[in-house]
Amino acid sequence: MNKSRGSSQTRCLPAVDCHPRGAYRPGILRVRKLMDAAAALFMEHGISETTIDDIVARAGIAKATFYHYFASKHALLDALREDLIERCNTQILQAVSACPEDDLHQRLMTWVRSTAETRIHTMAIADVVFSEEGCPLHWTVSGEPFMKYIVALLQKGNRCGAWSVKKPALAATLFFHGMFGVQDDVILRGGDPKSVTADIVDFALQAVYGRPAAHHSKP
Repeated sequence: MNKSRGSSQTRCLPAVDCHPRGAYRPGILRVRKLMDAAAALFMEHGISETTIDDIVARAGIAKATFYHYFASKHALLDALREDLIERCNTQILQAVSACPEDDLHQRLMTWVRSTAETRIHTMAIADVVFSEEGCPLHWTVSGEPFMKYIVALLQKGNRCGAWSVKKPALAATLFFHGMFGVQDDVILRGGDPKSVTADIVDFALQAVYGRPAAHHSKP
């Protein structure tokens, strides 16, 4: 499902594709209603406690229509997961694409900040669709377009002498999972995950540049 981003010899970074997935684009109103109803019910009651009858009742759609689009409740759950992943890719890559192409520093900061903020905005449904019940097969983030982008950005910075990151793919994975761990810790202590976004960005910059964020200059 994850298409590789080809690049020409004159381009160091892959083109930013703000619609990277394309495997499932719910453009039909009835499908959207079913997905929205299911998402709300899954978050309210859990996956196992939610029935197809509950979903169609919440959506106001006939049960036969449900089966026209989805073979089962778990097929709908798979669609919700695909939809969430696509939205995350789109939001992060759109934010990065708004930065000047040659401003690696700004693009790095924007990627980290946007990834942290996107996780906060999608946390409730993500906790459902990526739970053990919702996602029995392990999903790896490394193949997603927004992760391929940050790896390519770190590699470009290495080539341009902006920074020196020995293992860009490893660094990207640590950034992604590390920021989630920090946010979860804040939530479990009763705090607001938004309160640590600036610290997450500063830490990532310090890790990339190898010195405190306050001393960073644009490459």
